[in-house]
Amino acid sequence: SLLMLSAAIIVPLLASFGGLAARKTTARCAKDGAKAGILSGAVVGLFVYMTLVSPLTALAAYRYMSEYHPTFSMPLPPTEVVLSYVQTFSSSVHLIDLTILLMAIFGGVQGALVGWRQREEPLPEEPRLFRLLEGRHHPKSWFVGNETAVKSGLLVGVTFGIIVFATVFGEFYVGFTQDWPDLMAIMQEHQAGMFVTGPLQEALPLLWPFIFLGLLIYGGVVVALIRNPPDLFKARFRAVLLATSTIFLFLFSILLRNLYFLLGLAPFGLFHWMQANPEMATELPEEALALMQTIFFLQKPQALLSGALILPWIMLLLVSILGLFWGSLQSFIYIPTVSMFIRRPVDKAALLYHRLVREPQQVLPLIYGLFHFPDAYDVLAHLASRAYRSQPDVARLAAAYHTLSSSQKTEDHLQTIHAIQDVLVAHPDWRWSADLGSVYRALHQVLAARTLEQILHIDQLPQQQTTSLPPAIVKCVDGISRIIHELHKTAQVDNLSTQAIFLENALEAI
Repeated sequence: SLLMLSAAIIVPLLASFGGLAARKTTARCAKDGAKAGILSGAVVGLFVYMTLVSPLTALAAYRYMSEYHPTFSMPLPPTEVVLSYVQTFSSSVHLIDLTILLMAIFGGVQGALVGWRQREEPLPEEPRLFRLLEGRHHPKSWFVGNETAVKSGLLVGVTFGIIVFATVFGEFYVGFTQDWPDLMAIMQEHQAGMFVTGPLQEALPLLWPFIFLGLLIYGGVVVALIRNPPDLFKARFRAVLLATSTIFLFLFSILLRNLYFLLGLAPFGLFHWMQANPEMATELPEEALALMQTIFFLQKPQALLSGALILPWIMLLLVSILGLFWGSLQSFIYIPTVSMFIRRPVDKAALLYHRLVREPQQVLPLIYGLFHFPDAYDVLAHLASRAYRSQPDVARLAAAYHTLSSSQKTEDHLQTIHAIQDVLVAHPDWRWSADLGSVYRALHQVLAARTLEQILHIDQLPQQQTTSLPPAIVKCVDGISRIIHELHKTAQVDNLSTQAIFLENALEAI
């Protein structure tokens, strides 16, 4: 029934995982779809190996051991049986990487097909932040579909997981046979279970310090790779948890294989220990004796079958529990630490918001100070989300500036400029409020004008009102003033050639 459960989960998963990943990332070409499918395929391959391939491999090996019982005259099965048992595991040694590779290729093909089919489809239209706000939707809905955190977590998890897998995989039998001379003699004589030999085997211990270091710092790498998380904590927390679960899947898939190997030899290993430590065996408490009887029971075929099928699900439960614990610990350490040194837009918006609360009259200078940096508009989006409930006018102002810069539609420009005017009128105590108010009032009139007569009714901007504004705004005001001035000149002359000159001057200013 457990094998059927594994198949029931795996078959639908195999039919759709690559395509789902490509759709989730809105892939619009075969290359992007293949990338998404390959990453998801690596994780699915681990799941398939742990719940289906590994149990079947173990059951194929257990058929050699199930007919033998440890006795004083035969503490191990015949040499050829032990060799068959070990070589069954040895011959299937590359099934784990083969399964991962096949699933990655399969997922890549699925993702590429979905990406190719969607190549002509337009990308989902990104809602304008200002329109979301005006529609009484929380600005955080603007970040829906941001999968950068998931991609970063999956990338780090798969990359580091492969390194862990290669290191642990190379030392499969190390330490176990050293305490069991009889088994070691058989394996060494027939060179069974030697997965890695030569200089590479000698180099494997050197990798362990790097593995332990990586297990300590990978959470920081995940957090550092997320360029624009949609929130301060949740997205980065989920990314670290995803990386942790992926790494643990790689690690526990190897551990599962080791446990399967030990499960088949458990009665013989226990018998060997009792022979080597007879004085300790006689002093064991009743609980330990009951455990030993259970281990001897594992030799029965039905027990081996049940153990082989239950063990993967126990391991997956351990992956979930330990992944949650270790991933949470990494998150609570690295999210605040990395954010102090590598500030992303959401971090800058949080700091800016706190400063606006302390210095409410400096709203406009602080917001205009953002425009010196390339991520200014990302910061504005996060500021609008953070200030939505506590300071709605600040949120509306930030959303208006964001949409004013990102939209090419005149209708959006008119709405956002009018909204900026309303906010500035409502807060005359803000620094630059009066000066910027006159600038946006004139800019709104210019954009709304459809005839020369309407333009001629626009008042000139007084120069003294712009002296305290940022240089970029002053330059914009000068440009608007020059355009209006040149167009005013056309109404003061009747000569067509002179009017043409003034119109050319206005066009040059535009």
